[in-house]
Amino acid sequence: MELENRMLKCVKCDTKTLDFYNHKYSIMDIRHKFITSRIYAFDVPTCKSCRHEFKIWGWYRNILRLSYLINFLILVLGISFLLLFGLIFFEKNNLIFGVNLTIIGLIILIFNIIFRTLIFKMKSNPNNYIKWKRKNNILLVRPATTKNWTPYQIWIESTVREREYSLMAKKKRNLTENH
Repeated sequence: MELENRMLKCVKCDTKTLDFYNHKYSIMDIRHKFITSRIYAFDVPTCKSCRHEFKIWGWYRNILRLSYLINFLILVLGISFLLLFGLIFFEKNNLIFGVNLTIIGLIILIFNIIFRTLIFKMKSNPNNYIKWKRKNNILLVRPATTKNWTPYQIWIESTVREREYSLMAKKKRNLTENH
């Protein structure tokens, strides 16, 4: 495994790698009124800096998810105050509170949408370089040096083969220089 690790390249920046990024895909299926979830995890070769960027992007994504949850709770609470106290009990103070909560929830929703757009357009988004094709159950990669998606296994084999050829050429050059 040590030799193979030295022969791999980073999936993002195409530099020599000694590290792996554990990329996870969660897929939910709805079958006969039951929701099942499957998680696929892949160790994808990366350099340390790209792995760090991918992890930071994951933190941003988790902050966004938490923000959406808080936003949902604020909107539900605001609409509940509007409906329950404003329309049923006709209490003015609670109606104003419900309107304020709903407005705050809508403002947070707009910021969340903008934040989501910015996060998913970042260059450190692993989904720009790693993709799970559910239809064929295949992992695809797109290194920064190429524009096409390539099956992971084919990319790994070509990367190792390319590195082997370069190592053999280097050994030949060293042998000819020594003689």
